[in-house]
Amino acid sequence: MILIIDNRKRAARNLADMFSYMGFLCAAATPSEALSTVSTLYRAIIVTSPTALIDKADYLRRLRSYAPDIPIFAMTDDESLVSEELFDCTLDKNAFAAKLAERVMDYCDSRALDIPGHYSLAGLDVSADLNCAMYFDKVLPFTKTECMILRYLVRSYPRTVNAESILHAVYRPSKMPDVANIRTHVSIINKKFRQVTGRSLIQQSFGEGYKLLAVEKEPALSV
Repeated sequence: MILIIDNRKRAARNLADMFSYMGFLCAAATPSEALSTVSTLYRAIIVTSPTALIDKADYLRRLRSYAPDIPIFAMTDDESLVSEELFDCTLDKNAFAAKLAERVMDYCDSRALDIPGHYSLAGLDVSADLNCAMYFDKVLPFTKTECMILRYLVRSYPRTVNAESILHAVYRPSKMPDVANIRTHVSIINKKFRQVTGRSLIQQSFGEGYKLLAVEKEPALSV
């Protein structure tokens, strides 16, 4: 997951929507919201207007106190923000979203950090750069929304997450459906997965939520 921070919530939301369109789980927040939103679920943080922060050093210190291992990127051409060890890396503020995503992924990969956009668990791979979801060598016929739900469940594993948190991770605020929509999607995902593998993929615990039913290796082939 990627957290986008901007003083203007709409600006943060616009960039988050671009990343989401490419298959990345992404959230938008103002600086104050980010302090209560950030968690270890995130793989990267992007501050789109670093000069708008009143006290950059103090704010980033507080932000890192909640998630010390998450790299923080600044969209700016001011490299001094990195040399002063305020930010981990800068991003070209005029670059397209695809280039920004590539830069973030390359940075994380070069430092052996968890890479945003990579969502795989126990044979299941729903990473953003794939043309389709895979279970080992089997193609899974999941829709874009179904893949986004699975990405959030992969990222959250082994925690059980409720329908509300899935909704907020997967849908835009202006297009958020009723929570019953998640139950319907989970039922369809399990049906499709059973048709390919013979078992369900998501467990529903009533009153608690949903989590992936992960296995450690591919089931043996029948002979």
